[in-house]
Amino acid sequence: MTETKHTPGPLYISATAHEVAETFGLKDPWGGWVAKVHPLNGTESDRLEANRNARLLTAAYNSYDKHCTSPVEAAEADLLGEALDALMLLMGDIDQGAAPADAECRMRTGSYDKARAILSKAKGSGQ
Repeated sequence: MTETKHTPGPLYISATAHEVAETFGLKDPWGGWVAKVHPLNGTESDRLEANRNARLLTAAYNSYDKHCTSPVEAAEADLLGEALDALMLLMGDIDQGAAPADAECRMRTGSYDKARAILSKAKGSGQ
């Protein structure tokens, strides 16, 4: 087993109040700080943006940490994004009959429906 070169996840978000604005911290499973996201100023709009940034960083961190053996390198190369693109191409080929995937196989494994659901979530969320 190789040595972990980053803080193992999952991370979670912890809000901390300061004099100017609320800071959102990314913490490790033991409560140690990994990163902090500060609003630019004390406005509600900036606070909400900082919260969303902290959520995005935490989710991306946890996803790569969970699914990749070398999470830092995988994130830098956007391997999960590349996997979604490859899945979209494969599903398009199947839909057009260019890839082998008979109806019995689709029904038996549920992989086709699962792949469609993943693509729908990935490409449809936040739009």
